[in-house]
Amino acid sequence: MKSSRFPLLPVLVWTVFAASSAPAQISFQFDYTDANTGFNDPTDGAARRTALEQAAQILSDTIPTSTPVTVTFSVVSTNNDDSTLASAGSDSTAEDIGFSPTVVSQKIVNGTDANGAAADGEINWNFFHNWDLDDDVAPDAFDFKSTAMHELLHAMGFVSAISSTGEGLFVGTVGDPNAWYLIDQYLVTATGQSFVDTQFRFDAGLVGNLDDNPGIYFNGPHAVAANGGNPVAFYSPEPWEEGSSGSHTDDNTYLGTSALLMNAATDTGPGVRTLSAIELGILRDIGYDIAPTTPTDPPTTTSLTYLSNISVRTTAGSGDQTLSVGFAVSGGSKGMLIRGVGPTLDSFNITGAIADPQIALFSSAQLQLESNDDWDASASTTFSTVGAFSLPDGSFDSALVTSLAPGAYTVQVTDVNGASGIALAEIYDTAAPTSADGPRFTNISARSQVGIGAEVLTAGFVIAGEGTKTLLIRGIGPGLNQFSIAGAIADPQLSLFRSESGGSSTLVESNNDWNSATIAPTADRLGAFAITAGSLDSALLVTLTPGAYTVQLSGVANGTGVGIIEVYDAD
Repeated sequence: MKSSRFPLLPVLVWTVFAASSAPAQISFQFDYTDANTGFNDPTDGAARRTALEQAAQILSDTIPTSTPVTVTFSVVSTNNDDSTLASAGSDSTAEDIGFSPTVVSQKIVNGTDANGAAADGEINWNFFHNWDLDDDVAPDAFDFKSTAMHELLHAMGFVSAISSTGEGLFVGTVGDPNAWYLIDQYLVTATGQSFVDTQFRFDAGLVGNLDDNPGIYFNGPHAVAANGGNPVAFYSPEPWEEGSSGSHTDDNTYLGTSALLMNAATDTGPGVRTLSAIELGILRDIGYDIAPTTPTDPPTTTSLTYLSNISVRTTAGSGDQTLSVGFAVSGGSKGMLIRGVGPTLDSFNITGAIADPQIALFSSAQLQLESNDDWDASASTTFSTVGAFSLPDGSFDSALVTSLAPGAYTVQVTDVNGASGIALAEIYDTAAPTSADGPRFTNISARSQVGIGAEVLTAGFVIAGEGTKTLLIRGIGPGLNQFSIAGAIADPQLSLFRSESGGSSTLVESNNDWNSATIAPTADRLGAFAITAGSLDSALLVTLTPGAYTVQLSGVANGTGVGIIEVYDAD
């Protein structure tokens, strides 16, 4: 018999008389409030309490903290003939709109106690069912310790605030800014659209996606890396199950020997008592300090060689002079970090940067998918994961952490107030491909105004892995005329540099005026748009070892105008 485990029980403000527990980084203290029944039953109470405390100890041993912390729970029980095995919860710390932790998760992650002497969380256990308290679970009994671990994790932040109508924690109009749990920032549709945007608004047009079974996926970078580069399917059946949908991994995806502890329902017999790499990745994405040696970390090396990121620094203007970066994903959904940097460029002695950049992400059909103006601190963990330089707290730079289905996309960087200036656009792959077919970048491009000096069009990219990678690199000016782009640079030239230790760089190759005989067959094979033989566009076909590279597109004789740099994976 399968029974469900529902979180999101309202947490009441109760005084806790905490019993001491075994020393650990996370110490769980339980206040058992039953009167001569349940956890205080004269016959079975002691064994039940011991089983709960042992389950908590497993979590304490699995999830480290930087400093010891004690979290308290009020524990009650029922004896109801229904399918609910147990439930647990912890209040949100939200006092305003935004993504907020639970009281329990905030206390564990940063030591802040949001509610003083009151219990940090609540557990409600249903002893109507047949429970096995020890490690040898009978086929006709439910696994007490597995269920206890599951419920405690809900209180620890494995919970969503999204309702069937798209409301969050506060009562209000769907589409208006609201308060959400931390997990909600990473919940997306099957096509990678975020249900809640960076302005904390639920996309009312996506309500119909919530119960697509599964209609909800988690795309945090560590979880995606642990899941082979793919978003994690979350429980979202039709009809929607309030209090369960969106707060569990998907039962129909993670089955049998692949079943996860945080699935929505469990059967009798031995349950799951180990957090998978996927679940540890989810916890790390919502702020837990999971050790870097866990399987949730994106691989730092791979036998595959691939493009791992691109960065473009140039003038960001408006209209045809907008800084636009295009890229294509193939082989499966891919976790991405996208940034538009302006103010922080001052710390690199780059003058004339735009003061308040905003980024917008578009599909190949030019449908705007996401946008950001002023980055959210929740993205900082992803910065460190992919090796991106940090951004000062409260800076006006912009960033998005998202997951995208295979296809072509464009990122545009502009100034909020329409000003022109130097900007840096960055796109990072948050996980190595799992096979030669992907998921991976297959091409990247950047279009902007090409100036002189610091205003040449500069694109950086990183080749990761082992072995070599063959790339087609093009610098297009005259070839843009076929697209009615005004002011294209008349005679572009390309220079490719390899970054060396100590901050120096070495010229690898350069080109002024492409050779159609050597380039055209590869360009045709890769699906690059055609350029006229004998045109003054430029192109390189190069085989490179792993490392960091920079491509500069400039005008011959200091010519200026709109230009494009393209980098194609030619293997």
